[in-house]
Amino acid sequence: MRAYLDDQPLELDGESLTAAVVAGKRAADARGRLIIEVWADGEKAPAEDLADPPEREPYAGEVRFVSVAPRALVAEALAEAAENLEAVREPQREAAAALARGETRDAMGLVGASLRAWESARKALQESAEVLGVTPAQLAGPGPSQERCAAAIDDLLGALREVQRSIHEQDVASLADTLDYDLDELAGVWVDLLAEMSASVRAGAESAS
Repeated sequence: MRAYLDDQPLELDGESLTAAVVAGKRAADARGRLIIEVWADGEKAPAEDLADPPEREPYAGEVRFVSVAPRALVAEALAEAAENLEAVREPQREAAAALARGETRDAMGLVGASLRAWESARKALQESAEVLGVTPAQLAGPGPSQERCAAAIDDLLGALREVQRSIHEQDVASLADTLDYDLDELAGVWVDLLAEMSASVRAGAESAS
């Protein structure tokens, strides 16, 4: 069985998928890269095979691992999170308007989409920090930028708690205000912050290459 990390041939201790994964990860770690895709005979390896590798040998005629530099991966994730948050601002405003008109059922679907977008952004920030071995605030750079990031995180948690309280207590007026003002303003802050982080991380990746 042939195995490669990108275009680099790998030396295998066996012909199982497990042996290939061990070799691929070893080579990726040595190059300071992360494996993001696994292909077998020209097709993506099934998720179930990666979760519970079959013992057959050979697993395939060819296994190929695709890797990426951690900083490039993080920069892309943060940029995507910023785009997704910008896209959710209009649905948030529509939800607030629907609540004001008494169209609660329609509004709650939009509220759910908003909350999922915010959770995705928060998760992208947290996972990006973990990949680079720093805190979320440190992704923003030194000094005031870190303070700004920490404040944005705290403000978001406060706004989301208010959303949860409003939903639980059926406080429609408060929910509309939080969506139309607090979360809209926070979306602007987070979009700028995530975009700045992405650019900073990408610049670091380019200078390191």
